[in-house]
Amino acid sequence: MSEEFGPTFITVTDEDGKELVLEFVDALEYNGQMYQAFFPAETEDENEDDPDNGLVILKVIHEDGEDMLSTLDSDEELEARRAKYVPREPNVKSGWLYRYSRLVTSADQGAVVR
Repeated sequence: MSEEFGPTFITVTDEDGKELVLEFVDALEYNGQMYQAFFPAETEDENEDDPDNGLVILKVIHEDGEDMLSTLDSDEELEARRAKYVPREPNVKSGWLYRYSRLVTSADQGAVVR
């Protein structure tokens, strides 16, 4: 997924039927299986200390010629993927675009500079 035009967002539905907006962070291949890492795009009214908040890792499954995302099968698989995850360096490391990327809120919050 290209960062050329900004971050990529997806909407998924959890097991309770609640829709979540996730921001794509990175992809990782491990033992021939592709995984994708996401952060929740909307974090208002959420407890930051809750261990269920934060990095979301989903498995890419190829089914009927399409890529689908699936939850990981076990806690062991999840912990193994988290241990292998290393965040990418930002493409822009100085200048106004760097400052803007660090200060701007997400689009769902108006994309305003804090």
